[in-house]
Amino acid sequence: MIIGFRMIRRDDSGISIITCETGEVDYEPKQKYRIEKKNAFDPSLIKRRDLYREDSFSIEAYLLPADYNAMLYFLTQEGEFFLEYEQEGHSRQMQFPVTIESLPKCTDDLHSEPDKIKFTAISRYTGTLPFIDFNSWVEITEDIISLT
Repeated sequence: MIIGFRMIRRDDSGISIITCETGEVDYEPKQKYRIEKKNAFDPSLIKRRDLYREDSFSIEAYLLPADYNAMLYFLTQEGEFFLEYEQEGHSRQMQFPVTIESLPKCTDDLHSEPDKIKFTAISRYTGTLPFIDFNSWVEITEDIISLT
């Protein structure tokens, strides 16, 4: 479990960032192949080609109603999304381009109490990922969500 993350959205208007210092990220890396075929003479042998990664992220945060609305608005806008966090035990930051698979649901219908929300993201890529320094971009809108 990783504590703290940043969700970054890049679109035509610039860069938007939401920082959640108390959020949790559960990271599950997976290797997949675009082509998998069984050998015609020995079905126990499988030919695999075109390796790619499909990493999944389960993201949780304990949010106030206003922060929940800000997060939901952020995740439903158009653009490219990136998930960034500091790797456990290292000072190295990890950054993944992600697709939001499920949006957070608030269990409190009136949105009057803080609640734990959960959403999932998937990152599909080949090779190694380049690190993008979003702090060097000129136009950045950043919201910080830090709850205890």
